[in-house]
Amino acid sequence: MSSKYSLWLCPPTASSTHSVLDTAIAELSASLGTPRFAPHVTLFSPIMASSNAEALKQTSAYVDQLRQHTKATAISVDTGDLATGSTFYQCIFLGCPGSPDLFEANVIARKHWNIDNRPPFRPHVSLLYDNCPADKLASMKARVRSALPAVMPKLSFMASEIFVVKTTGPWSQWSCVGTVSICPKQDIL
Repeated sequence: MSSKYSLWLCPPTASSTHSVLDTAIAELSASLGTPRFAPHVTLFSPIMASSNAEALKQTSAYVDQLRQHTKATAISVDTGDLATGSTFYQCIFLGCPGSPDLFEANVIARKHWNIDNRPPFRPHVSLLYDNCPADKLASMKARVRSALPAVMPKLSFMASEIFVVKTTGPWSQWSCVGTVSICPKQDIL
């Protein structure tokens, strides 16, 4: 039986970007009673695999293709404006207008997994997971904006590894099963 996995780009845990995003997500989660999750941009989903090891193997093969096509050692992520969506996982988020390498990494993933019939890639950093009715989104967005630090909309980070997250089932069951480095391993002489 296959499980669903997603590829996440996460800000380095010691970075100010991680700290700002993680604090905002935690405070919103606590004050609104919504899910708590790690700050991330979903690079690609779903990957179907029979085991965690198989998901990591597929991701390693993808990263090899990414390196061949782009020579990337990291993927840059820049956040933009606060926005709202119509799905639970995209209730309120920071859009990521995107660097060319972020979009190219997604295109290479689509080719790698032979999936072309997807909606357009809309990179973002979710701040709030919720089923907020459309008529309440504007007021919820204002509430979220007031809870954010002034620097919030202009954050960036370099993702040097891809987190492979098992996303089968509800968010409370999700777990990171490993990471794959984008930077090629260096031989030590």
